[in-house]
Amino acid sequence: MAYYALHEFSLMPWDFAALETDKKAALTAMILVRVEEERRERTKIKKK
Repeated sequence: MAYYALHEFSLMPWDFAALETDKKAALTAMILVRVEEERRERTKIKKK
């Protein structure tokens, strides 16, 4: 998660680690939703 947060949101790993648990959980959930959407798009493109 910290790797994705760094590359997609420019959030340094130590900043991610320092987040409060609820904020880290929210960011993790948002990342998982985005990754799933990207996966669906790749699958959709492959089917064409």
